[in-house]
Order: sequence, then C-alpha cells, then structure tokens
Amino acid sequence: MPFTSISESLGHYLRIKVPYLTNLAVLAIERIEGGWEGDVFAFDLSFLDNGTAQTRPMILKLYQEPGLELLGQRHTREFEALRQLNNEGYPAPDVYLLECDSCYLGKPFVIMERVAGARLDKLLEQYSPTEREARYGEMCKLFVRLHSLDWQNFTALGDLPAVESAIDRELQRFLQIGLAAGASYAEPALAWLWQRASSVTGSRLALAHWDFHAGNILCDSHGKLSVLDWCGAGVTDCRFDLAWSTLFLGDFAPKFIALYAELAGHPVDDFDFFLAFAYLRRILSITISLQHSPEFLGMRAEAAEHMHLQQHRLHALHNQWLGLTGVRL
Repeated sequence: MPFTSISESLGHYLRIKVPYLTNLAVLAIERIEGGWEGDVFAFDLSFLDNGTAQTRPMILKLYQEPGLELLGQRHTREFEALRQLNNEGYPAPDVYLLECDSCYLGKPFVIMERVAGARLDKLLEQYSPTEREARYGEMCKLFVRLHSLDWQNFTALGDLPAVESAIDRELQRFLQIGLAAGASYAEPALAWLWQRASSVTGSRLALAHWDFHAGNILCDSHGKLSVLDWCGAGVTDCRFDLAWSTLFLGDFAPKFIALYAELAGHPVDDFDFFLAFAYLRRILSITISLQHSPEFLGMRAEAAEHMHLQQHRLHALHNQWLGLTGVRL
C-alpha cells in the first residue's frame, strides 16, 4: 500500500476510533527499519485538544499473520505485553490502539508511542571496548529487571504454565512447529532435548521477551534504554530467554551470563540445555524459512533475503549444537 494510501486510511481509521480529537491529521508518515514480524511506520499525529494544537510522535506496526496457526496472534500479544509493562513501569513504548481486523490497512496493527533514540546495536559499533562492556552491563540490568517482574500479572498473554511444566510446554510447542514444517531432520535433536528435560533443575518462571538483544533496544540522548518488539513475549523459564540472548553477544556472552547470575542473586543451572535449545531454535528458524517462506513463521516476505544471507551461519550453529550435544542433524 503506498504511503499516501496508508496515511489516508490511517487518518480515516483514527477519526472513527477517536472522534473526540478534532482536526485530526496523519503527517510525515515514513517506513522505518523494524523487526521481521511486520511493517513499521513512523508518523506524527496532529489534532486539537480543547482548542489547543497538539502533535504526537507515533508508530504504526502492521503484522504479518503467520501461516502456522499455533504461533498465535502476535499483534494481540505485543499490545497486551506492552500495556502491562507500562503498568509495571518497565521502559517500553506505551500502546494506544489494537486493531485485529485487516479491513482497514490490509493487516492487523498496533498504534504505539514513538520512543526517541538510536538502536543500541548501531551505537555499540562506535564504542570503545570499555564503553561497550558498560553498555552490555546496563542491558543485563534491564534483562534481570524484566525477569524480576511478577509474571502472574501477565495473564493476558495466555495460559500461564506451572513451574514444573514450563520446559515441557516449550518442547511440545517446538515439536509441533517442527512437525507442521515437515522438519524431520530435527527429530534426533528434539529427542535429545526431551531425554534431558527431566533432569533440568532450578526452574524459575519469568516474563520472557524471547528476542532480547541490542537490535531491539533504543538508547536516547540521555542514555536511557527502552526495549522494543514484544510480539513473542510470554511466561516461561527465564533461562530460555537468557540462552537466546547470548547468541547475539559474541565474546561477551560468558561475562553477561555471570553478571546476570550475580544481579539476579541465583545461579544459572543447567544452562547447556537451554543453550542447546537456542541453537536448535535458531537453526530451525533459518531452515524452515528457506524451506517454506518467512510468512510461514510470521515474518515479512523481505526476511527471505536475510535468511539466505544467514545460510553461512548454519554451519557454525550446527557445530555449536554438535559440541554441546554430540547429535548430528
């Protein structure tokens, strides 16, 4: 849909949904870099409030609906997660409107606050090693703070698992995705995980972001961090979340894990199990996207090029998986 059409359609939608705002106009709309789950647009909302002209910087996020039904409605998940996170005072964008009907803009969408700042991963490239380590430390504090929230307040994200069943639930979900995708090559890997799941101890439930890394964090001019992209959020064992995040940390991963344990006040037991799960999840996200399409997993079609570029990572990921498990895919 052209920008002019999006602007006109969005303006029409907002005039229906928020009729108390007069002289409403959608201005300066532009597509910006966002996640793989949908198209993200920045715009300014101009209106009169009690006769006073107001302008608010906003984000419109349109969601690619996954071909795989069990992945759920990501637009609803992100909206509900962000709403409760703001209630908890956690640094994340505020949300204003959720629209599940595709008739307005062709896809479900959420309208949320546009947070000022630059992506942290871009800033890290400019930092000295000392500055980079300090920023990773701030990231870790934010991560521990997330996992310290009362996960029982996030019932809007769906059924909450019992502590003793959280790991089995993730493995079952993973198995269903593999079966639906026809990924029979993953069966030995899944069998390895199932065999070891019962011996994993120290389970702690938490709200998981499921994609917490510097590319999903903004840093404003005062150094304040805000976390974006919550469409995968859910309650699970916090070590799933931590293991996935370490895939993006390179050589800093061991320090990050140690700092996480120190700040959280408890050890990260049986971490190799969760790291193996993260390796397999990453491998399957690439191979399934290439085998079917990115849309199958709820990603934009444009993600296909990125996935093709990631093929060179498969060998390294497989070697990391193999080193932990001894199971060849």
